[in-house]
This record gives sequence, structure tokens and C-alpha cells, in this order.
Amino acid sequence: MVLIAIILLFGALLVYAIYSGHLATIKAENFCRSLTPGADAAPLLEQALSEGANARQTRWFAYDGQDNLPVTFIGFTPIDRYICLIKAENGRVVSSKLMHLD
Repeated sequence: MVLIAIILLFGALLVYAIYSGHLATIKAENFCRSLTPGADAAPLLEQALSEGANARQTRWFAYDGQDNLPVTFIGFTPIDRYICLIKAENGRVVSSKLMHLD
């Protein structure tokens, strides 16, 4: 009986791991798809956080003369990250790119 309970618990954990990774992928993809070059970049941080992006890892930073916003959605573990990397100049979106860090 204990063995069956352990197997069921492990199975539920596995299903949750797959589901959470899939959900993070969908959120990152949808966020990137919603962006268009030339769009106003000012509301993107707030929008990302309201859609469930990780507040600790989703922050603007400057690099190579551009503003960068890695909109990060976390899967099952903290290192399973799905990112929509947004580059902006002069307050306008220049590009967005979907990435997965594992």
C-alpha cells in the first residue's frame, strides 16, 4: 500500500512538472507574440508582472546602448526559465526573442 502511494505521488509530481513547464512556455510565447516593433515599451514591465512573470528576474537593464527586459516565466524548477527578451531604444520596442534557459 505504501509503495502504491509513493508511485502515485511521484506520478502526480511528474504530471505537475510537465504542466508547469508547458504553461511557462505558453506564457512566454504569448507575451512575445503580443509585441510589435515600435510599440511603447513603458508599460511592458507592469504588463509582464500582471501576466505572471517572475518579479525578481524581470527587470529592465541597459546593455550595448539598448534597454533590455527579460520577461521570465519559471517552469517546475527555478532554473527552468522561459524568457521573452525585449530590446528597446528611446522608449520603443526594437525586437523580442523567445529563449529557454535550463
